[in-house]
Amino acid sequence: MAPNVAPAAVHDAQRLSFQLLDTERNPDAGGFLECFDLASHQLPVLILPGQEVLRNPSSLQLADGLGLTETLDPDKVYDVAVVVRAPRA
Repeated sequence: MAPNVAPAAVHDAQRLSFQLLDTERNPDAGGFLECFDLASHQLPVLILPGQEVLRNPSSLQLADGLGLTETLDPDKVYDVAVVVRAPRA
C-alpha cells in the first residue's frame, strides 16, 4: 500500500464499514476527542474494536489495524506477488 493512503481510499477498496466524524464541522466532535483523550494534531484517528486507538496512523499501521496485511511464510517459495489497482476513469 502506498504511504499515507487516506482511510476513505482504504474503505473504498476493501468495502469496510466506518464512520467519518469531521472535527471541524461537527459540533459533537469535541466530546469524541475528549472521550479518547485526543488532540487535533493526532488526527486522523482510527478506533478499533476493543477501543484500541491509532493516532495519526501510517498506511501500514492502518492496514494492520484493519486486518488487511498478511505475513508471508518465509519457508515457502513465491514466484511473484504483485498487487495493482488501475486508476479510476
